[in-house]
Amino acid sequence: MATKYIVNNVSGQTINGDLTTNTISATTYYNVSSNFQYEIHVSQIDGNDTTGDGSLLNPVATITKALTLVAGNRKTIIVHPGGYNENITVADGNTTIQTSELTGANTLLYGTLTIGTLGSGSRISGLKMTNLVISGTAQAYISNCTVDTQVTKSSSGYVEIINSEMQCISGIQISGSGTIIINGNKNVGISVSNASAQVIVKGCNSVVTPSASAGNLAIVDCIVTALGGNAITITNSATTLTLLNSQVLVQAGNNVAPISVAGIYSIINTIYDKPNSSLTGTNTNSIDYFQFINADRLTITGSIYSPNITGAITNLPSPSGTVNYDCSIGTTFVHFGVDATSDWIVNLTNFDLPDGCSTSIKIIASNADISGNTWKITGFKIDGVPQIWTKSWTNGARNTLYIYKFTIVNTVSGIVAYGERTTTTPA
Repeated sequence: MATKYIVNNVSGQTINGDLTTNTISATTYYNVSSNFQYEIHVSQIDGNDTTGDGSLLNPVATITKALTLVAGNRKTIIVHPGGYNENITVADGNTTIQTSELTGANTLLYGTLTIGTLGSGSRISGLKMTNLVISGTAQAYISNCTVDTQVTKSSSGYVEIINSEMQCISGIQISGSGTIIINGNKNVGISVSNASAQVIVKGCNSVVTPSASAGNLAIVDCIVTALGGNAITITNSATTLTLLNSQVLVQAGNNVAPISVAGIYSIINTIYDKPNSSLTGTNTNSIDYFQFINADRLTITGSIYSPNITGAITNLPSPSGTVNYDCSIGTTFVHFGVDATSDWIVNLTNFDLPDGCSTSIKIIASNADISGNTWKITGFKIDGVPQIWTKSWTNGARNTLYIYKFTIVNTVSGIVAYGERTTTTPA
């Protein structure tokens, strides 16, 4: 059965016919039904910018021409599949440019699409383009689009980008104020540089190397990908990062990646490589949280470890001077069958404890040498830095084995340690 059409002729009469059996002159057409009178159609294949009026059966050939036909309620431009080599600027508010596709794979704009102040409130859907620019005070709504090279948002207006592939080799540059929401799909190289910008990235399957030197960046329910080095970089102490319910991974996706944050941050329910991260900013979390896959807290393995000795006496398992205890191996340390030779200082290495959490370390050692001198722990450090600590011992007794237990708490003011000592006499 041939396709049926309803068309209006120039006299306004309606003809219901079969175009394969009825001969109707092309000059008879006015448009296809009044339902389409507000649409402007663009077709690279059979459009004509000279004779076309933008109707379905008489389309124009370029988006540039279609934009000149926008007037009154006629603000919807339908772009049919093809390649359009042009740079276009939307200069009428609330204009819609859309395609018949969901991702714009076959409707291609080989150029830059610009939405300026005069085009505020415009909507773009289903178009694949080289560059997207949103400037002035424009608000814009972008959905189901693909941008290959660069997105630039310098406007102060509200912007939504939904379900769009922004695999931009030159990044997504956000230098304007106001709120921009990016929801879904892939986004490459998000960079925020305005103190009044509020950027929310949500539900994206790959957010590649986002960064911010100013403003507020929130990443929620996303996979953040590092191309090498840090996956997220925040360089300003006044910049805010919120990282929630996300994973931070290396490019291959088979391991966690570090981040670098010099600003104000809140990281909750997120897997990332904290031991290799640089978190020099201010942590605003007020509750305990599990946030990364390796070494969020000390792992209690139950293993017994005899540490290497540093200081004046080396290569001897007797505590003296400053002794390094490597917390990446365990939390219980024993000096086997030897006496201390002097007072010593505890230095915990590879120690990591998140804010608001606590842990404990045990050190077992005899405190007397063959001359009858009694020795004890007199200092407490972490990675060579002296810590605030209190102890419950003074001198000791000869021929006694002591168990030193340090309870360590990471408070809002820093690390605080409490040392206590119990005694056992060897058989």
